[in-house]
Amino acid sequence: MRKLGVVLTVVLLAACSSDKGPVEDPIICEFEQLRCAADGTSVEQCADNGEAWEVVQTCITGATCLEGACVCSAGAVAGSEACFQPGPDECAAWFAKENGGCVSSPESCGASQIFAAGECSPVGVGECPEGWVVDPDGQGCLPGEKPCGEGKQWVMGEGCLEPGLDLSCGNLGSPWPEATPGGEVVYVHSESTEEEEDGTILAPYKTIQAAVDGAPDNATVMVGSGYYEDGVFIDRPLTLLGKCAEYVTLEGVVTHTPEGHDFATDYVVVAVDAPGVSISGFTLLGAHDASNSSPAGVFIGNSE
Repeated sequence: MRKLGVVLTVVLLAACSSDKGPVEDPIICEFEQLRCAADGTSVEQCADNGEAWEVVQTCITGATCLEGACVCSAGAVAGSEACFQPGPDECAAWFAKENGGCVSSPESCGASQIFAAGECSPVGVGECPEGWVVDPDGQGCLPGEKPCGEGKQWVMGEGCLEPGLDLSCGNLGSPWPEATPGGEVVYVHSESTEEEEDGTILAPYKTIQAAVDGAPDNATVMVGSGYYEDGVFIDRPLTLLGKCAEYVTLEGVVTHTPEGHDFATDYVVVAVDAPGVSISGFTLLGAHDASNSSPAGVFIGNSE
């Protein structure tokens, strides 16, 4: 009987030792681990017990979840509620949108195109001025004759004009007189932008008086088209040649007392003791700031 009791005790102990108790839930993730939700519109984080995933961020409009983070598409940036393209909504007429901003010369124009007036256009010209025709090779304008109506004649580079029209002003595209005088030549142009002036065609004087003062005897002062607000005093033989009376206006004051007079008079041009002075190609206006009521135009004393 003693042996039987021992056997029963061993069996009971064995039965008790085989009881493992309740089964615990398995660990499925690491705490604070992030992943994308199945629909790709939110970010999930592992719970602190590692047994579940919790939504911690919902992606804004236009963004998707990628590798545990909400990101906008290429070129877009995240706003408070949605992704948006940076840069202005519209560009000025002379610019085009590209790479999120406005550019003056976009890379999107095709071959044989140029960007102008806010759009890509074919290289070349659409039409030419009167007296010119479009180059069929697309290189610009060529001189060309067009039929003129009754009573008009063709003038190259000018178009159909009335017969006998005075074209003495020459090439209107150049500011200089058409004459080609010999000897020394000094240039003056009121619209010159050169800081240093020496009387050459590249650095002309800005006032006629400066050109006269810098010119040697018997030189020709070539006056370019423009308005000159200065009187001129000449005391040496010179030729003063304007582009054309229609394009050169001289309005200024030189106060001079002629020999044998006891009062001074205002003039636009005064030439004294200078034989051989020649003046042409100007429109002279009464000096606007003359001291006397009837200013004169040109005074010539002891000159030819």
